[in-house]
Amino acid sequence: MFAPVASRFQTYGVSLEGRAGRYLERMLSHPLAQAWFASGQDEPETIDMFELPTRG
Repeated sequence: MFAPVASRFQTYGVSLEGRAGRYLERMLSHPLAQAWFASGQDEPETIDMFELPTRG
């Protein structure tokens, strides 16, 4: 698995158990993944068609 796929599991709320869950946690907490996520949060522009719909 790589960071973009791991982030999809997180985005869509997929719950993994056992070794797969531990692997996912380690991938998402890796310093390079964390830096990548932070850079995305700092991005000033958004493309509406790629944003998740709001839940309400």
